[in-house]
Formats: sequence, C-alpha cells, structure tokens
Amino acid sequence: MKQHYLEKGDKVVILIVVIVAAALAVWLAGKQGQTPDCVQIELAGELYGSYSLSQNQEILVESEYGKNKIVIENGQVSMQEADCPDRYCVAHHAISKAGETIVCLPHKLVVEIKASKIQNDIDTIVE
Repeated sequence: MKQHYLEKGDKVVILIVVIVAAALAVWLAGKQGQTPDCVQIELAGELYGSYSLSQNQEILVESEYGKNKIVIENGQVSMQEADCPDRYCVAHHAISKAGETIVCLPHKLVVEIKASKIQNDIDTIVE
C-alpha cells in the first residue's frame, strides 16, 4: 500500500494560503473600531477637499478636466452629475463605508470615504 506524503510544492501552497488568510484576518481586525466620518475628494492626485459625512451638502468640482456634482446626504455620498463621456461614476451606487470609492477617470477625480479610530472613553486603568 502506497502512503501519501505532501510534496514540497504542496507545502508551499499551504503556507501561502495560511499567510494570506492571516493577513486578511489582521486587515479585517484593523477595520473594526473604525467609523466613517468624512469624505475626501482628490483631483489629479491632489487633495481637493475633506467634508463631513454628517452634514448634507452638494460639492461642485469644476476643473480643466470637467464638472462633477457630489452629494453627501444622510451619511452617504454619490456622484449626481458628471459631464464625462461614459458617466460610470454617476451610475455607481452611493457609498458610506470606510475605504469605499467613486472614481471618475476622465476627470481624474477620486471620492473616498475615510474613517477615524473610535476613541475609547477610558484614558487610564489604575490597579
């Protein structure tokens, strides 16, 4: 009867899967405790502005690349208007979670939800 042993290649694949799973677990754990609190808009790689998610407002971005209207409403951000040819950014669903983005490539515009760590009310523990 032939015994089955793991080949060297099998061990490498298993090791890679374990490392990727561990990295994903660490990344997801880092996301916990973060609350989305603002939206940042970048134009051509430069910060255009940072806006609170708690304040409903419309932001009009006009540049040499084109026009976009971004709307913040009830903690969600959407691209309401754009004069780019494909308008994929307008068709994108509203975003509200940290790390989500809406991108308008022809206008070199990136809209991203940012988060800050939740502050714990406890400053010091004395035993």
